[in-house]
Amino acid sequence: MLMRADLAVSITGVAGPNAEGSKPVGLTFIGIATAEGTHATRYQWSGDRWENRRDSTIAALTLLAQTLEVMR
Repeated sequence: MLMRADLAVSITGVAGPNAEGSKPVGLTFIGIATAEGTHATRYQWSGDRWENRRDSTIAALTLLAQTLEVMR
């Protein structure tokens, strides 16, 4: 492992303002990776670009906190 990280968090999706092909605005995936494996969660936000980004950040930080609690 190049970075020797114990945990990784990723966010990808379509914040807006326009859809991307068949992917609607607000479609977001958040991934968490640990030594035990990886997990991705799908979200569909309904706000504007900035609200979708905020909601994605809050969801990612919540998943991170939950994962860290399990790892304790």
